[in-house]
Amino acid sequence: MQSTTRTPAISRTWETLTLDRMDGVVVQTRRHIVTIRKYKGVITAEIDGQAADVLIADRILRGASARTVTQEVIPFPMSMARALGVSA
Repeated sequence: MQSTTRTPAISRTWETLTLDRMDGVVVQTRRHIVTIRKYKGVITAEIDGQAADVLIADRILRGASARTVTQEVIPFPMSMARALGVSA
């Protein structure tokens, strides 16, 4: 059986598409690149390459009509580092 849990990433970047509708008709489309990082316990966000409030980034991600993960930075597993004889 395959595990469905995701490894906590150091950083994830999404491309989002938000369709704004009025009376069921799309009146505007918005595209954003959203990056959220966690470093030494501090969470930061970027929207379209500019530093942004984490809550605004979260709102964009939750409100998007479609979102695609375009990049992930995953921590190097300690067990693999030991096996390779390098420090992680």
